[in-house]
Amino acid sequence: MGQRGRRSTNHTDLAAVLLSAEAMQQRPPPPAELGPEAAAEWVAITATRPPHYFATTEPMLAALCNAIVDARRVAMLIEQTVKAKRLDLDVYAKLLAAQARQSGLISILCTRMRLSQQTTIRGERARPRIAASKPWHAG
Repeated sequence: MGQRGRRSTNHTDLAAVLLSAEAMQQRPPPPAELGPEAAAEWVAITATRPPHYFATTEPMLAALCNAIVDARRVAMLIEQTVKAKRLDLDVYAKLLAAQARQSGLISILCTRMRLSQQTTIRGERARPRIAASKPWHAG
């Protein structure tokens, strides 16, 4: 038997929450503007975290996917340049600079989205361990 009367606003709010919770369980699809290689990176990265993890960082994730693809292309160009019969040092230096920029961008984006492992103790702040025994333990 059905319920009598009008549905309360709490009931409709609950339905909206349940729908949004269901949507949060699905991983975000790659944006249409990503190429096939970047879309494959998107799928691989989103598979490593819970479905709701990238809800607010999708633009940064898209930039990361593009940066990874660009870094691979620069690496291929460097490899082709090195294998050439005559090495053009100017081109090689520019490619190495581009590779360094891409690596830096990838590092920054991974750090900002908390995808990379970060140390929790800075080396200069850590107390050194003293291996010597304590004087009161001698005996």
